[in-house]
Amino acid sequence: MTILKGQIVLFLGGPPLNPFTFFKNRRANQRFAQVINCPEDIAHFIHLWKIRQEPDIQDEAVQLHIKQLGGQAVWVRPGTSDIRVLWDCYYKQYQLPPMHIRDNATILDLGANVGYTAASLGVRYPQAKIIGVELDCQNAELARINTEFLGKRCTILNAGIWHEETLISYGGNTEHALRIDEENTQEQTYHVQTMTMQSLLEQFDLAEVDYVKMDIEGAEHSVLDPTRDLNWLHQIKNMNVEVHQPATIEGITHVLSQHGFDNLTQPTHWSAVIASRQSEANSIPLRHAA
Repeated sequence: MTILKGQIVLFLGGPPLNPFTFFKNRRANQRFAQVINCPEDIAHFIHLWKIRQEPDIQDEAVQLHIKQLGGQAVWVRPGTSDIRVLWDCYYKQYQLPPMHIRDNATILDLGANVGYTAASLGVRYPQAKIIGVELDCQNAELARINTEFLGKRCTILNAGIWHEETLISYGGNTEHALRIDEENTQEQTYHVQTMTMQSLLEQFDLAEVDYVKMDIEGAEHSVLDPTRDLNWLHQIKNMNVEVHQPATIEGITHVLSQHGFDNLTQPTHWSAVIASRQSEANSIPLRHAA
């Protein structure tokens, strides 16, 4: 992967394809204004959306300046799902905690992808310590670059979150949906070292974690398996778990309830479970994208 720091790659050629039908109207401009800090970046966004499913694209990575990051730029790889993840993160904001947490919070971003969520949380909570864990080495490399501006407050690990520490295979068709594959059924298979939640907490000497964003593409079925030792959950204050098969929303909700979480709110995402040990008075509504 080639990244040219400090440069924006310009695309020449035919007219860009609008990724949404509303791009040319006023409402679209309002939506872009919530995400993109530089109007010049909108053309790059549109082009990236157009080619997001063309994996053979050889164009260099592109910087987009993000309003929620105070104009800080993040890198997007052409021909990947990065642009979709960026829109979900900075417009739909699925990853944000719907409760008040401390500015100096400890945050775990499990399934960090290319670092957009970690960057967002690092700006939203300016004294927070953020630890991201990402399955794929190329995603993790870009996540480190996209969170460099946070300095030592943010650490990105290349590892899989699992119920045991082992070398395990993973695969998938898109960069944002790579998942652990115990049976080696994926056509494209890679390998990664896994870590448990307990070993992660011990590695960073974390007695308490304010917020966990867990988006680990089905591994939550194993990590939150009620037949395993889940005592580590009592060190977690708030969780946002995106649920994938074979896990179910009902099953994950039941496990978290059994381990002392209450105030389980309506999901901010159609497949999310949000759980908190805080009172309802400390909960705040999230903005939902129209």
